[in-house]
Amino acid sequence: IKLEQTASGAVVLLAQLSKSKVSAWGGDPGAYRGSLGALDAGVIVTIVTEVEKQIRSGKLAPAYFIYGNEAYWHDRLISLLSDAFPDGTEHVSGDETSWQELLDLLAQPSFFGPKLWIVRGAKPLFDQKPETWHITVAPGNCLLLSAIAKTNPAPKAFTQAMSEIGGVVIKVAEPSWREAANWVR
Repeated sequence: IKLEQTASGAVVLLAQLSKSKVSAWGGDPGAYRGSLGALDAGVIVTIVTEVEKQIRSGKLAPAYFIYGNEAYWHDRLISLLSDAFPDGTEHVSGDETSWQELLDLLAQPSFFGPKLWIVRGAKPLFDQKPETWHITVAPGNCLLLSAIAKTNPAPKAFTQAMSEIGGVVIKVAEPSWREAANWVR
């Protein structure tokens, strides 16, 4: 288990779960104190659960990037964030928009209340390779990118840009039988 703090103050937690699974989480360093607790085989769920607690308490990050091959957690976090934005949720497909179009939408303040932009199938956005991965999210807006992929499809520059704005990167993976058994107990 390794904690790293970026130059912007964002904290990244890396926890080796097995030879093939690494979980990464980034966010406000002060908001998640005490969430590390007993890090065992259920660390991915512990981290996702901590993100759920923050969302339910109204402490929203400007952007979330969920990747991994466990569709259940993608749907659960999308549903939870959608509930936090009852009057303004827009769904966009990653293969039907460009990164620049998405940035233009996020930069515009919403005059009708907070707005959540959900991009399912976000992997094609990372294939576009813009000159920079600068992310600007107007106050009241929130971005959620969901990419169901075994490995992180985003380049390091995107992860750095997420860190700079206080965004949250979440890897979700299908639990092993042992991990699932621990959750049930």
